[in-house]
Amino acid sequence: MSNKQFDVIVIGAGPGGYIGAIRAAQLGMNVACIDEWKTADGKPAPGGTCTNVGCIPSRRCCNLRSITSTPASTLASMASA
Repeated sequence: MSNKQFDVIVIGAGPGGYIGAIRAAQLGMNVACIDEWKTADGKPAPGGTCTNVGCIPSRRCCNLRSITSTPASTLASMASA
């Protein structure tokens, strides 16, 4: 095990966590961001519930549903606008 020291340790890489970690790093701090989410094959999947299964995927599904139920003529006029 390495013996690293950090100025900031962020627990959870959700919408607030990863932004806080990025900002701390931009300010020159040595940052660790800890998140437990993993993909089905065991790879890291930072972003927490909101990014992986909650808000963002739900909004995407709702958006796709509204697009698929919109008449083609409306979509064509939106594309040319």
